[in-house]
Amino acid sequence: MGDAGTTFLKTPDGDVVVHWLTPFDNVQKVNLFTLFKAAHNKAELNGVNVVKIKMDNSIVDEYNEENETDFEVLPSDFYTIAQGDGITGTASELSIEFGNGRMYGVPALNIDGSKWTDLAQKYAVAFVITDYGNIEPSAALTDTIIVQLGLKNQWDGIYVWTGTLTDNASGTIEHIATPYADAGYGDYEIQLVTIGETKVAMFDDILWGDYMYPMYSGGWSGYGSFAPVFEFDPETNEVISVTNYYGQPAGNTRYAELDPSGENYYNPDTKVLKVKYFMFQPNTVPSGPRSIMDEEFRFLKGR
Repeated sequence: MGDAGTTFLKTPDGDVVVHWLTPFDNVQKVNLFTLFKAAHNKAELNGVNVVKIKMDNSIVDEYNEENETDFEVLPSDFYTIAQGDGITGTASELSIEFGNGRMYGVPALNIDGSKWTDLAQKYAVAFVITDYGNIEPSAALTDTIIVQLGLKNQWDGIYVWTGTLTDNASGTIEHIATPYADAGYGDYEIQLVTIGETKVAMFDDILWGDYMYPMYSGGWSGYGSFAPVFEFDPETNEVISVTNYYGQPAGNTRYAELDPSGENYYNPDTKVLKVKYFMFQPNTVPSGPRSIMDEEFRFLKGR
């Protein structure tokens, strides 16, 4: 095609970018998102274009309302705008220079971790592209970008999940790990997501993409409005409670309790959590637990 074509501006990270950070007490540079100048020839690649963006945190409030989330705007005294690599300006007008071979622009913040002391609090910042710098916006480009920021506790991560599940209301229900592996899909990976300084909640990213307990009952299924929350003693790494993410009880009467007969301990050396707990559902099983879970979470990687 020679020099034919169009140079496009793209947002390869999409309109919502999520960063989970390891807690820190110094100032660290955090890259927020990427703008990409897709040049169709060398002359266009070397040509200078200046794209301008500004911070508009009213978008955070709109996002919270639309998605029923509770992000707070990152306080202005927590950060400064990182300069360099073609980035100049302030939050009110930030310039990103492309050209001379520079294809990517990555706005960043220098965040003071010593001021972020509440692990349960998640923050967000939002930006709007105000000037495309004479670059054609691609069809997939989004002109508003929201960046979510959260801190991880020591138990946060992606785990290989195995165990047993006994459901006293249905004999066909079983733990999903074995049938999932038998179907040729390999290990079932589950996420434990920080929701407080000493708490993580189970998030299923494979089957449901939500806080949900996946299981097998002749087919892939799950317990609605139920996801265990594990609370740890930070000194001993023992599990001290298990509750339901959706409430104790949730609207469908489901709630969780720790079974003290289990090992109920996270080994920081092997990064293995072993825990036994119950799910109660009195409107289905009036007396005693509906389900008994005896499980192992083996750390695979960070989120």
